Amino acid sequence: MWFRIKRTADTDPSVRKTTSPRSLSTILTTRDSEIRVNLDLPIKAVVKAESAAALNTIQEHRKYVIQAAIVRLMKARKQMTYQQLVQESITQLSQRFTPQVPDIKKAIDTLLEKEYIERVDGQRDLLKYVA
Repeated sequence: MWFRIKRTADTDPSVRKTTSPRSLSTILTTRDSEIRVNLDLPIKAVVKAESAAALNTIQEHRKYVIQAAIVRLMKARKQMTYQQLVQESITQLSQRFTPQVPDIKKAIDTLLEKEYIERVDGQRDLLKYVA
């Protein structure tokens, strides 16, 4: 956002009085006919900080959405292989957002730690829902 300020030093003699070399009146008494003032600089810094905070909030929310989708899938199917679970999760979640495979893998690991799902003994790739 730019504003143009017309110089009034030629018409108003009080503007010519300066107390410091960088005062507004000194700027207005220059030979330029217009001065451009950029007011967007402070706003951009605030917007960047807000967008970073919003992005973190969205990432946290998506993490829980991914975990919920995995639990729903496992509850319905009882047993699935790791790759099937990842593919079905991507299929379900693609309606809301584009999920990243590392995020899904982290969610599966979290659910294994929370004991919502577990690995079947003897078969490392097979996962089972714990009721």
